[in-house]
Amino acid sequence: MIRETEEIAGTQNWPSSASHEIRILFSLLIAFWVLSQLPRVERALGSSKLLLGAALATVAINLLFLLMVFLLDSLSQLQGQGSMWPFIRSHGLIPLGIYAITLQSLQAGEAETTFFGIPMKAKYYPMVLVAVFALLNGPAVLPDVAALIMGYLHNRARLDAMLPSDGKLQRWENSPFSFVLGRQLFGGHWVQVGQAGAGLATWGGATLPRHHVIRPNAAPAGPAQGTEFRVFQGSGHRLGS
Repeated sequence: MIRETEEIAGTQNWPSSASHEIRILFSLLIAFWVLSQLPRVERALGSSKLLLGAALATVAINLLFLLMVFLLDSLSQLQGQGSMWPFIRSHGLIPLGIYAITLQSLQAGEAETTFFGIPMKAKYYPMVLVAVFALLNGPAVLPDVAALIMGYLHNRARLDAMLPSDGKLQRWENSPFSFVLGRQLFGGHWVQVGQAGAGLATWGGATLPRHHVIRPNAAPAGPAQGTEFRVFQGSGHRLGS
């Protein structure tokens, strides 16, 4: 029993100090991407739908995470091994960021991107990112895996259909609920549903703008010959700006 506890504790401390610093770097990159893309998503959907969509996605990711923990823990017990899975925690905004990156990457289609100089299709970018997280974090990557899976299952799960309609959100924004769904609570410039649509977004079936570039072999005066997908682009803003 003591030996199993030590093994589990060792698994929890699996990342080394170097990998811990790299993990922080990747987390900061994801946070930068979220902050840089958030204003466009907010302008496209409205502040109310953005908040509710993020909350719904968080609930879905954590439900899938709990299901995965239960299955992996049951499998470990059937094999008579000590299980570290109940000790894995899901917290923070990194899983939600991976979920959003997955949606954008899938919508980019066959566009090309690079991962630290390695060219690849945009749709494979989230899998490579989570694979790197797995090398750095070990079993603690499970929440990110749940976010990745939920991102790929976004359309099948019909999460958008679970959100309130635009008409209902407009009534909420003009009702006593306006204290919650309005600038009185969050400050800044609250984008109402009726004002939404000025930008493009990952939620709600729209897509974020793709960055068109001219390939190196293209003629100088000719049109762009392809589309390059860039995950980290744009200037950072806070919610409501």
